[in-house]
Amino acid sequence: METINKIETKIQLHPSNISSDYEKILLNKIVEKFEKKSFEQNGIISKVLKILECKSLPITENSIYLQFLITFEAETYKPLVDNEMEISIHKIYSYGIFYFDEQIRILIPSSSFQDDYSLEKKEDVFILKNKKNETIQEGDTIKIILTNVRFEKNGFNCLGKIK
Repeated sequence: METINKIETKIQLHPSNISSDYEKILLNKIVEKFEKKSFEQNGIISKVLKILECKSLPITENSIYLQFLITFEAETYKPLVDNEMEISIHKIYSYGIFYFDEQIRILIPSSSFQDDYSLEKKEDVFILKNKKNETIQEGDTIKIILTNVRFEKNGFNCLGKIK
């Protein structure tokens, strides 16, 4: 459920970087600062698309850097309560299912399985079984609903339940 959003930021350039392609340098700085990173206000920025507006700001007395106010367009995803997602299970523990990547971590607590699934241990691995005796194991893709979302340390920690 990615959306395209406008984001505003300030970027500084050293005077030696001012040339005919300074906007390309600004775009590279924006990509480096924002792409594949998470922010509480904007969510997860998967891709910086383009600069929409570039305004030069006054030079401050205590800096030689040129400052620009940049508005850029980016593909973003901000996890919210009640969002539906498909995830690939990374690990099943006695306390639940765990999914993670660089920007988002999701736990589906075993207490949320209710009577729909039972947790079983086969050798050293946990699996889930439903009433039809179908199994869910690590690597399987499941549909979930987010029930709690919290931003911490440049990423989102979420709780969910199986849909």
